[in-house]
Amino acid sequence: MKSKMKLFLFVCCSGIPLLGHCQVPQTEIPARMIYVAFDKTKHIVFPAQVTDIECGRLDYINAERVGEVSNIVRITAQSENFTDTTNLTVVCQNGGVFSFLISYLPYDMEDTYVIYATDKIYHSDYRAIVNNRNVTECFFPAKIIYCRHGNEELGMEFYNNLIKFNTTFDSIPETNIFVVDSNFDVYEITVTSGTAFTYTYNFDDGRKYTAILDVNSIEMDNFLSKLRHTKRNIYSVGMIKHRMEVSLANLYVYQDFMFFSFDIKNFSNIDYDVDFIKCFIRDTKTSKNAIRQELQIFPVHQGDFEKRINGNSENRFVLIFNKFTIPDKKVMKLEIFEKGGGRHIEIEMLNEYLLNAQLLK
Repeated sequence: MKSKMKLFLFVCCSGIPLLGHCQVPQTEIPARMIYVAFDKTKHIVFPAQVTDIECGRLDYINAERVGEVSNIVRITAQSENFTDTTNLTVVCQNGGVFSFLISYLPYDMEDTYVIYATDKIYHSDYRAIVNNRNVTECFFPAKIIYCRHGNEELGMEFYNNLIKFNTTFDSIPETNIFVVDSNFDVYEITVTSGTAFTYTYNFDDGRKYTAILDVNSIEMDNFLSKLRHTKRNIYSVGMIKHRMEVSLANLYVYQDFMFFSFDIKNFSNIDYDVDFIKCFIRDTKTSKNAIRQELQIFPVHQGDFEKRINGNSENRFVLIFNKFTIPDKKVMKLEIFEKGGGRHIEIEMLNEYLLNAQLLK
């Protein structure tokens, strides 16, 4: 009994906590407010690869890791003018945890398109001029692996290290282009309407004007003219949804290039305005909570793609890629998103179709 009493007195006097009375300190991770809008896409740039994303209300927002740039999360509003606030938690591979509150952007409030999770992320801010009489071209130090613009009044295409954009409007509101190149350098370009002495920009200090070339565009345009009216030779790859149809019509190979011809048809009376298209290779199956693994692939040339598919009309467009095949348990996907609408359409292509590509003569 005396030994037990001595032990008790020793513990009390020495400050050693007794079992059941040890309190772990509690801290709160500050939440940063972010605003979203239905017709805008927001990007959050993190200091390391994103490994987990959790949204409070999936009917309010969609948050997904950008497949080709694993430290960037893309957020889009799923409901227009939602009034509540939801939350978003992102975990990075280096152990960093980031907390956000998400609200819908008030009508009279200005906001940015890109959020940087820490002040240690280096990014370049530039400006460019656009109008309806010229094509603006921007060259970067390395090939572009991700590019997104903030306003669909800006028509844009990109390949290799080049972005081209213009507008058919007399003027457009100030917008932005968000770019990541293969060096994982991040660029944010503010685009405004106006006139300038030049519409060609080189976004790298001290570097000579340089274009990275994969294809002979004149030669590719000659191939496109042949494919424009080529009879369909594939009938089993397609999708019909929302009175829209998209299908793979032809698949050819020539030297180091593959030519994919797609038909898109609008059977409704409502014009279909294309927000953007995306091609990527994705796992066929993923577990419920796993982050979907996908590798975006970019065409080296394209032709005849229309940004608006009028009601009761159709369009054939061709995407040209460097030759590739698809690994086991993966598929190639083409996704087309409607601007300001819900008619999202997609098709999947298996490796067997690529292996049966016909020779383009």
